Amino acid sequence: MKKILLLDKDDILVRELLHTLQHYSDMEVIVANERNYVNRALQQLAIDLVVTDIEGTEECCFELLEVINRHFPTLPIDVLTPELSAEFELRLGALRIARRFEKPIDVEKVAENIHSQVTNSATGQLKGLSLPSVLQLMNIEKKHCILTVTSAMYAGELYIRAGEIIAARAGTLRGLDAAYHILSWENVSIELLGCDPAVTQEINEPFMSLIMEALRLKDEEQLPPVVTEERGSDGNNEAQPVTAMEKRIISLLNHFPGVTEYSLFDRQDNLRFFFSKRKQERNALRPRRLREEAEQMAQVFNGGSLKYMLVNERSGLRQLFFPYDAYCVAVGLRRDQTVEQFMQQFATKMEQTTPF
Repeated sequence: MKKILLLDKDDILVRELLHTLQHYSDMEVIVANERNYVNRALQQLAIDLVVTDIEGTEECCFELLEVINRHFPTLPIDVLTPELSAEFELRLGALRIARRFEKPIDVEKVAENIHSQVTNSATGQLKGLSLPSVLQLMNIEKKHCILTVTSAMYAGELYIRAGEIIAARAGTLRGLDAAYHILSWENVSIELLGCDPAVTQEINEPFMSLIMEALRLKDEEQLPPVVTEERGSDGNNEAQPVTAMEKRIISLLNHFPGVTEYSLFDRQDNLRFFFSKRKQERNALRPRRLREEAEQMAQVFNGGSLKYMLVNERSGLRQLFFPYDAYCVAVGLRRDQTVEQFMQQFATKMEQTTPF
């Protein structure tokens, strides 16, 4: 049974709302009218939703909500408010509020809205069901929840509100890119968590359109790569932390026009990351070998240091190798992407990006 904590101030409106909410047999309404009772209820009971009435001149109401936000960050709060002054509007806007009902309210509709809000949330673990099947069920029943999805290699989260995917996280990916990637995973384990009202909507695609586009991208192997928090080097299975510079390079190459594939190596010649849109095995050629050959040629011709090396494939792809910071970058460019333009844009955008 869902538990609602109603903060009562001997207000007629609050009493009417309490009377209406008590008509729902699958909800328990707990009333608290003093701060110590509120703290005790939050600490000892599994509260699913807090409902409170706010008057524009009551400083203590805002202080209490700020405390709840700070100590119970995932607990949703619904508020009933009159028209507030600009100062209190700003203060309310800084709080994590699930829903706001402006006075005068229709008590029956607000109670129905609250009931729908708490009964449409979901928690638990799901086994033996595919991710698309679970999402369709969430969509049909208009659920509010977070799906934690784990595959053999990756982990991510889908944020569901009223059955629609509103946000997603997978490694360093966010929004649509993360959602598309998660929807392509197979043999996943799924855990349902309660909704987080603090999550802002960053995906506006209708549910079915999002699913179909994810399947299309998967079939055409056009999905963006997931850069996880750790990645082992090529020679062993020891995990190494992802550096801020690696994240910046990968983030830039993921969205760079004309880039079909890329590899990132450290100065010890260990492969850090690889991504390709082509259906082929990764080229085993190491940048150290190329660098050594380039240095030998430089000595013969009395040349300077290596700026970049370009190799044209028979398939039309241009393989570009160049050093950057403490790394060697190998990039597969389409024919319509000139090397000079790429190098200039890469350097400019790296200077403009903010370190992670």
